[in-house]
This record gives sequence, C-alpha cells and structure tokens, in this order.
Amino acid sequence: MFNMPPPAQKGAVGLVGQREIGKVKSWNPVKGFGFLVSTRFAGDLFFDRDSFAASGLPEQCIQDGLAMEFLIDQDNKGRARAKDLVPGRPPASDMLGMELEGWIKSFQPRKNWGFIQSEAF
Repeated sequence: MFNMPPPAQKGAVGLVGQREIGKVKSWNPVKGFGFLVSTRFAGDLFFDRDSFAASGLPEQCIQDGLAMEFLIDQDNKGRARAKDLVPGRPPASDMLGMELEGWIKSFQPRKNWGFIQSEAF
C-alpha cells in the first residue's frame, strides 16, 4: 500500500526543538531578517542575522532558494523562529535532473552496479 507523507503542520510551533531542512523564501539584507519554508510545516519561519552568525556563514551567501538546516525555536512571545542555521542539502526531489560531479565510491563488476559519492549529497 502507498504511504502518504504526514501532512504539514499548521505552523512550526509543534516542531520546536527539532532540526529541519528548508529553503530561504526571502532575505532582506538591509533589515537583516528573512523567512524560511519547509514541507514539514505550513507558513513561513522567521530568521535573522543572529540565527546564522555562529555558523560563520557570510551574510552575502544568504539568497532566495538556498537550502538551510536549522533548529526550530520559540521567541519570547511563543512564536516559532529558526536558529542555528547552516547550509543544508537540498531534498533529493530537488536534485532530479541535475548534473552533479562525483566519484565512484564502490563498484561491483560481477553485479554491474555501484555507488557514486558527491559533495552535493
């Protein structure tokens, strides 16, 4: 039987304390904040400069569509927000049809199959 993925949560508050992967929906470098989206929750998740400062990621690298890994936290008003952002790996579904570079990790000549490893995943 076909298993459906769990439905997206109404908001990210129910996921507080979990690490997730999502994408930058928008980033305003002038104001120093932006929003993330993920398939695991509905709506946008706020983040600001402090959310990724510890990772050493230069602010200039933040751009719309960038895959990010983050911890879901709450602000002092109980609203969900992202913190501890680091560059993440995009979901495999986003990589379909992409041309990637890699190297042969292993190959089974008798079975005629193997594995390719790449920095992208």
